[in-house]
Amino acid sequence: MTVTDPRHTLWYKHPAAYWEEALPLGNGSLGAMLFGGLRQERLQLNLDTLWSGLPGFGQPGDVHPELLPKVRQLVNRQKFAQASRVAAEMCGNNDSQSYQPAGDLRLEFAFDTACEVECYKRSLSLTDAVAETEFSLARTNYRRSVFVSAPANVLALRLQAEGEDRLDFALGLDSPMPHCLQIEDDSLSLLAACPYSNHSRGEDQIVWQSGGRTGIKYRIQAAWRILDGSCQAQADKIRFFNVRQADIFLTIVGDFDGFDQMPGSQERDLAKEAEQRLLAARGRGWTALLREHREEHARLYRRVELNLSGRDCNENAPTDERLRECRDPTLTPSLVSLLFNYGRYLLIASSRAHSQPANLQGIWNHRLAPPWRCNYTTNINLQMNYWPAPVCDLPECAEPLFRMIEEQAKAGVGIARKMYGARGWCTHHNSDLWRFGLPAGGNPQHALWPVGGIWLCQHLWQHWLFTQDRDFLRQTAWPIIREAARFLLDFLVEDAGGELTTNPSTSPENSFVDPGEGQPASVCQGSAMDLSLVRELFENCLAAIDLLEDKDQQPLAQELQSALSRLRSQALGEHGQLLEFGREFRETDPQHRHVSHLYGAYPGAEFTPDRNPRLFRAAEVSLRRRGDRSTGWAMGWRVALWARFLNGDRALQVLGNLLSWIPPEEAGSARNRQAGGVYSNLFDAHPPFQIDGNFGATAGIAEMLLQSHRQLDNQFVVDLLPALPAAWPDGKVKGLRARGGWRVELQWQDGRPTAATFVNFNKDTPPPLVRHKDQLLPVRRAAA
Repeated sequence: MTVTDPRHTLWYKHPAAYWEEALPLGNGSLGAMLFGGLRQERLQLNLDTLWSGLPGFGQPGDVHPELLPKVRQLVNRQKFAQASRVAAEMCGNNDSQSYQPAGDLRLEFAFDTACEVECYKRSLSLTDAVAETEFSLARTNYRRSVFVSAPANVLALRLQAEGEDRLDFALGLDSPMPHCLQIEDDSLSLLAACPYSNHSRGEDQIVWQSGGRTGIKYRIQAAWRILDGSCQAQADKIRFFNVRQADIFLTIVGDFDGFDQMPGSQERDLAKEAEQRLLAARGRGWTALLREHREEHARLYRRVELNLSGRDCNENAPTDERLRECRDPTLTPSLVSLLFNYGRYLLIASSRAHSQPANLQGIWNHRLAPPWRCNYTTNINLQMNYWPAPVCDLPECAEPLFRMIEEQAKAGVGIARKMYGARGWCTHHNSDLWRFGLPAGGNPQHALWPVGGIWLCQHLWQHWLFTQDRDFLRQTAWPIIREAARFLLDFLVEDAGGELTTNPSTSPENSFVDPGEGQPASVCQGSAMDLSLVRELFENCLAAIDLLEDKDQQPLAQELQSALSRLRSQALGEHGQLLEFGREFRETDPQHRHVSHLYGAYPGAEFTPDRNPRLFRAAEVSLRRRGDRSTGWAMGWRVALWARFLNGDRALQVLGNLLSWIPPEEAGSARNRQAGGVYSNLFDAHPPFQIDGNFGATAGIAEMLLQSHRQLDNQFVVDLLPALPAAWPDGKVKGLRARGGWRVELQWQDGRPTAATFVNFNKDTPPPLVRHKDQLLPVRRAAA
């Protein structure tokens, strides 16, 4: 059996019995999960634009803005539980739509059942983005190779038999949607439509059509080329006989025409589009498609390389065995590297230029009623998906997020005006393909959070900081963050002391005990996260006005300066902790998964040893009190936070918790919802699966090795190895990005940098300030 690189390969000695064991492939829009079955193979298929619903669902929605003054009044009177109940009425009964599965490509093989399978191996190469299934049976070696090409926008599958026997198999398509098949001698198509509406977590409440309308229509189409043998169309599948090699090409086309356009409004010919793609793929052939695919994937994936010292005791074992035997993260450096690389791979596979952003599960979903509707959750999860993009040099993969933010801003103008009587735009904690932005789910604990767009604006600003792309700042980022700031200026209110604060305010998905009623409450005044988001956005807007020399914005600058000078300060509690809700309330869940109040430490930069040492220490106290063991994605956030608190050993300990193996049969259960980990295919287990934990872990590992958010004399400092654990005394990392437009290559021995090279494509950029443990280092700048 071929030895594989343990840092860049997932592999197994058995087929996947569960979806959480299957291997993900994707090109940003077209996704597939490979099971690797012997006699029955399944590739579960997705397309990023297959959602339930239609444009405008939930707009303007069932909300009651007339209750806003009452909620504010109750908060001012410290009637927090009552304010929360009224806020639930204000939020109404709205929800986002659901991301939907496309269907399945299924293969049935006529193998001799009396023979024993030998040398089975199912693998995914992160370096090549190619999955393979290999085994021997009755003196014949069988291999299946599959990839999803971004250049050709097709899935390509090669089946090979080398030895005495040939391949006899059937090819079919299936879908959980109502569908019909079209079968010809040289093609196979499935036509289906998404539900008219699907807010539910249960399939019994799905509305398939209303008034004769369905949701988005789509077409799955397959074509093939065979070497030797023959094929024949039957009632519901294509049968192949005595084939030595078969190349199967598949594509999916839907009639989504834009978030604000009715599906099919452009009257595209889906059959023609699919046929043209497949005709081009067949014409190019497997070899050319594979070469183009590898080159295009390598252009992104090979930008970053991580080598950590030490060798795992079982690093050549199958991935699931490595996970089950993983007990001490200090002894598994190549497994940590694999987790880091897997996050980069998943981002490349699920978010590309012109695709939709990665949702709660990237682009992979097999359920009609997926967990949390597989939507865009903007109170942490969508943002966490894109934490690796700037630091791991994948800015192109963030383009779908930026486009979504632009669309969300357009949709959010009416919401800001209707719900809060405010200028600008806002969105709450859930969204979907149609850029839903109202309070979702009714419970204000999560629904009443109008600063979701403010957090999204941080990604626009960070892209500017990392790339120094002034055109992006002027044309894309500035118009959006400016209008988000106008919303906040109108939303802020005076508290009893004359300071400006948010009211109503929540801290995402958490609650406290109302001291008056003794009941849980979630609505307060000036949560820590709100205050951090407001301060950050206002400061970024002022910096943008200065950078762009926009004299027309001086009145806005004066408004922002005035508001900043009056903004309420963060509060500390009796234990020296940062107060999440602005007051010393009793906590309903002291170890809650969300750590929203620590936003100022990460991903923000408000709390640092230089800028706010008191708040920096208070945030660390809060994290210690919150605990390290949590859901999968929440541990991803904790890794990055411990890196910001310069505690690499603690960050590695949390990584070890995250690498806890979760049996796939528990993926759909409610058991251990606070005890996350990873499944056999390294998918993050909330549980169930949420991809944000994978992305959070990758960003956290990068943060352990390189940070660039702190400033010295108003200049960003690049901190080398700021949170290096003792278990990684020697190593090398290449290609990480630092703010200011720098690409960094770094080597270290005995915990200290031995070589660091900095590259910047802007020759006029002055050398960065570089530091290791508060000691400034000389800079070696290489030619771009």
